[in-house]
Amino acid sequence: MTRIFYTDISFPRNETAFNTYLDELPESLKNKVLKFRRWQDAYASLFGKLLLKAALLNCGFSSFTFDDLQYTSFNRPFIEGNIDFNLSHSGAFIVCVLSNEDKVGIDIEEVKSINLGHFESQFTADEWLNITNATDPYSEFYSCWTKKEAILKASGEGLNMPLKQVQLFDDYGILNKNKWYIKEYHLANNYSVHLASEIIINPKIVPEKIDFP
Repeated sequence: MTRIFYTDISFPRNETAFNTYLDELPESLKNKVLKFRRWQDAYASLFGKLLLKAALLNCGFSSFTFDDLQYTSFNRPFIEGNIDFNLSHSGAFIVCVLSNEDKVGIDIEEVKSINLGHFESQFTADEWLNITNATDPYSEFYSCWTKKEAILKASGEGLNMPLKQVQLFDDYGILNKNKWYIKEYHLANNYSVHLASEIIINPKIVPEKIDFP
């Protein structure tokens, strides 16, 4: 079983609603949320945690509490038991993937104009040629980026390792001689989303939306 959940954080809640959701977190996590100055960052932190809890509940983990969260040496969160999960956020969306079959990673990025030249070192010569020669270089850049990032997150190493270490092929990538399958998902225009998995990804997986009114 692998499932993908997402939520939309594009609009601010009033202070009462925000505090009601915030009260669902233990004090230590509340303080982390409140350190953010931009409401968008605070929302990403808060609703990312709430999305994880809701996703676990949907998958039958009704006893989960935030005290169950642990962290690897690479600061990747995990919980004990036969379940792996990964979170990502960008722009208006947060995504969460859970699996009791294998290790998984997910990445979402809002496609927007940036100075692409700053990131050339993260790609191989062929990848960079594909990006710069593409009809839409930004879409190609973010597609390539989210594939690599999803694989690094699935492996548990995240950005502790350069993206260039991930070799990309049609529907999979190679990192440290290990094969990772990748699949693209569409949540909204101008967003790139990719899932990485140790096993072939079930084509029937459809992202499920969870709303926080």
